[in-house]
Amino acid sequence: MSKTAQSHSSEPPPVESSLKAAEKSWENHPANPYNWPEKKKWAIILIAAALTLLVGLNATATTTPSIVIAERFHVSDLKFPHSYWPVTVWNTAAAFGPMVGLPLLESFGIKEGYLVPNFLSASGFRKADLSVAPNFATLLVSRAIAGAIGGILQNTMEQLSGDMWRTDKERNLPVTFYTYVYVAGVTLGPVLGAVVGDLYWRWSVSRGKLASA
Repeated sequence: MSKTAQSHSSEPPPVESSLKAAEKSWENHPANPYNWPEKKKWAIILIAAALTLLVGLNATATTTPSIVIAERFHVSDLKFPHSYWPVTVWNTAAAFGPMVGLPLLESFGIKEGYLVPNFLSASGFRKADLSVAPNFATLLVSRAIAGAIGGILQNTMEQLSGDMWRTDKERNLPVTFYTYVYVAGVTLGPVLGAVVGDLYWRWSVSRGKLASA
């Protein structure tokens, strides 16, 4: 084999070289989330945390006025605790929604995939149904849609932390913060639901729209 052939065989393919050059350029690029200023990273995390808190409040707010809701729609708990359905369908949808939504976020981008559920959460198409639902079935369907969207919003905050900090040590604080906010939302939901529910139970499911707006 000639020296020229040996030199060509030792060189990496052009495509591989261009990929390595692109990766090296992106490593230090200002648009790389890893290179964003800490203030920008935490501003995004705080916005995501606020949404996570609101979603958690909406998830469990109907637990306290459940008896009032059952009476409003003439639902009886004598043979089966039907008053638990508004919370049950929300949590079930929140469990399955991210299974579909989060892989799509990885494929089409976190920004677009996060803003679309956020827009749907703040829009009135489902919240209006929640606040003026004419029957129990409409309420349950609206709660299911809310749970699917809310589950994606809640789980995306943890995903954002992994995409903005390089090492596990750097991610510890934002992920821990996410955990506390997540737990605080679902814990405070019944408390605020009791306060608002005494005024009018529909406020317990429609206040999320007002806060999002």
